[in-house]
Amino acid sequence: MVMKIYNRRNFAAGILSLLLAAACGIVLLATGFAAKWLIALVILLAAGGFDLWWSLSRESRLPRVDERDEAVSRKSAWLAYRIVANGCWVVSLGALMVYGLSRAPEALAVTITLDGVAIAAFAVFNALYTTGTTVTLDGVALATVASPEEAEAARLSVERSIS
Repeated sequence: MVMKIYNRRNFAAGILSLLLAAACGIVLLATGFAAKWLIALVILLAAGGFDLWWSLSRESRLPRVDERDEAVSRKSAWLAYRIVANGCWVVSLGALMVYGLSRAPEALAVTITLDGVAIAAFAVFNALYTTGTTVTLDGVALATVASPEEAEAARLSVERSIS
């Protein structure tokens, strides 16, 4: 029976997760029992299996969304980004104060890690939600689309509907 891959990105993520799980298993066998490697192995096996199953499922093909769904998605993503960035910043400042008072190296490691998470969240958010071409008509911004071709098609569509 031939299986069809419906979602290549999930398939690649599943293969990568299973390869990382295999690496965790090898490290676990080579170094002896360690809970962190066992937990990582179980999580990666579960994630890889789920990703492979989802990539081979017809249900993974999601329907196209309209502009309202995209607006809700962008608003939700912006709220999630603000929560992550502000939360990381506040906890990072707290950890920095703990480091200043106690000189505990763990507090400095927490600060650096949370700052890295905030920077990564900023990079991901900008890459996913700020790329695009703005559709304008008579100097008024109407929408943002993925490519200049879509922008031109949308502008022509609006012009046709007005006239």
